[in-house]
This record gives sequence, structure tokens and C-alpha cells, in this order.
Amino acid sequence: MKKYIYFIALLCVTGNARAQTIILSENFDSYNGLVTSIPPGFVITWNDTSSASKSFYSTSGFCGMACNSYKFGVDSATIITPVFSGAGSVSFYLKGNGTYKPNSFKVFETNNGATWTLISSIDSIPTVSQTVTLPVNPASIQLQFYYKKDSLGFNAGFDDLVIYGPVGINEIHSINDILVYPTPANNSLQLDFGTRGFSEMEISLMNILGKEIYKITLSDNSSRFSINLSDFPDGIYLLKLKSGFKETVKRVIVKK
Repeated sequence: MKKYIYFIALLCVTGNARAQTIILSENFDSYNGLVTSIPPGFVITWNDTSSASKSFYSTSGFCGMACNSYKFGVDSATIITPVFSGAGSVSFYLKGNGTYKPNSFKVFETNNGATWTLISSIDSIPTVSQTVTLPVNPASIQLQFYYKKDSLGFNAGFDDLVIYGPVGINEIHSINDILVYPTPANNSLQLDFGTRGFSEMEISLMNILGKEIYKITLSDNSSRFSINLSDFPDGIYLLKLKSGFKETVKRVIVKK
């Protein structure tokens, strides 16, 4: 039976006593390239069972928790989720099998099923597996995952899709819950503080040696903030967020 889960449940977030609602979850374990194996409610535009270009990964290394996973292997391959409501964020497994600059993985959201708004664009998918977490507008009813592949480009494994409900009715109550995206970052890094925001937030960015290379203090109760990374070289950075007596450090990868 297809391991498709479309339910409301409670998930305890690691290191956090609060619970977070799961609205939709799909692991693609039973997807095998046949149209009949598409998870209920999903739209998948490219489905292929041929050994040369099948639209799924069945070996470890390009799957998340378990195989199978979906393979974005052709230009304009698209996955659209079933209709949902009350979302706050989305997470998914993503891993490329090579890098070529023109390749682009985009995530869109819609509140009417017709007009799509870009949430994030990853212009060069790392060959190291990652879990991408992005905010979702509570008014959105569907998400779209789109792969723009160059003729000389590579493929990408996609798995373990989870859409979460909002934390505290789309409010961030803990500094640890601040959403930082995309992962990896290209020319900008987005911070989402939730609808409540923070009265004051000290933001600093350090290189891997611990040297502070960027610092700013926000005091206008902003809900979102963007850091321009265009002058920062590729590499691993540490993002320090401090509000009052609370602080957290998050790892940021810059790859252009």
C-alpha cells in the first residue's frame, strides 16, 4: 500500500517542548515512475520507468530516510502538492549528482491554484544531501517544485516532503525557531521571524575561523530580513542571532 500520509498529527521538535502540526507528508517510497504510482492528490509532470532515464532513485545515496525518491531528471519537471490549508513551513530532502550553474530548483506557493509566487530558488544544487526548510504563507493552498535543467546539467533527488502547520499560529516564540533560508544560500540569505517578530534582534555573521564579518541590530519588530551575500565568497559561515538574553547560532552555506 502506498505510504502516503495526509493527516494532522503532532510532532515534537528536537530540543523544543512544543509540538508542531504536520499537515502533509510524502516519502515517495512506493513511487516507481509509473503514473499509477503517483501519490494521491499530487501532480508529477515527468514519469519514466526506463532504465536509462527513470524518474526515481532506488539506491541509497539519493534518497532521504529510505528509497525510493523522486528524481528531477529533465527540464521543467514539476511536482505540485495536493490542496492543503493552514501551513507555516515546508521541509524536504534534496541532493544533486553534479553541479552546473544554469540548473535551478524553484519552490512556488499559491493561494488560488492559478497564480504562483516564488518562495526560493536554489541555483546550484549541492552534491551533499541536505534538508531544506522554507516558510510558507498561511494563505497558501498548494506548493510547486520545479526544476530548470540545462542541456549539459545533472539531476537531483527529492524526498521526505513535509508541510508543517504554523508554530503558535504562525508566530515564532523561540529564537531557535527562526527560519533561515535558502540552504545553501546564493546572493542573499532570508530570515523569517514569524508574524510576531522580535522587538530587537542582533544579527552577526562569522566566517569559519570565527571572525565577525557582518553585524546589524534590528529594532523595528521586523518579521523578515535579508542579508546581501553578493560580496561573500563561497564557504561555511556561522549566523549568530541574539535577542535579550537568548541567542542561537546557525550554520550557513554560501554557494554561488
